[in-house]
Amino acid sequence: MSPSSSGLGHRPFTAVTGVRTPVGTPITMFNLKPHANYQNPSIQSLQASITRTNYQQLRLQYILSANLEQLVIAAPSNPSFQDRLWEHTCFELFIQQQGETAYYEYNFSPSSQWAAYGFNDYRQINNWQAKTTPIITSNQSATLLQLDVQLDLPESLYHQALSVGLTAVLETRNNELSYWALKHPQKQPDFHDKNGFILTL
Repeated sequence: MSPSSSGLGHRPFTAVTGVRTPVGTPITMFNLKPHANYQNPSIQSLQASITRTNYQQLRLQYILSANLEQLVIAAPSNPSFQDRLWEHTCFELFIQQQGETAYYEYNFSPSSQWAAYGFNDYRQINNWQAKTTPIITSNQSATLLQLDVQLDLPESLYHQALSVGLTAVLETRNNELSYWALKHPQKQPDFHDKNGFILTL
């Protein structure tokens, strides 16, 4: 699928537009930006979209255009929870109810391994556990990786207006990491900074 072929013509509901996209309406592919301190010339672009298919589920898509031979991409495996996925190539979601301090972090690997964490406030992790396994599928060529995710929301987020951050970590074969997000509020990469949760569903 072309990076520009999904969700065109739909206006996202963001803090900037103030327009809510109805449930089930695809939204535009957004360009994730590399942190200025961590550039990688082998990566041309990274785009992502998020759709609220109903009040309990999300659908995400990440499209990476790059010389994939220069990156570490995990081989497909059986879906399983795996901690510390952010140390390697990993696509991520940060999500919270608008106006609340609590939030959730999800990690998705091209291998179909995943992780999910709950936080009471900034980096204050709690003992929440996801009840269902995200459905992760990926397709890749020499220059394009597409990763699709179907995700059940935590029950506390049902029927709530949500603030969202879309992010990723990409690893090169030289063990160098680059950090990608819709917005980088800090001088160093920090995906937990809520000033980066700039989309709203």
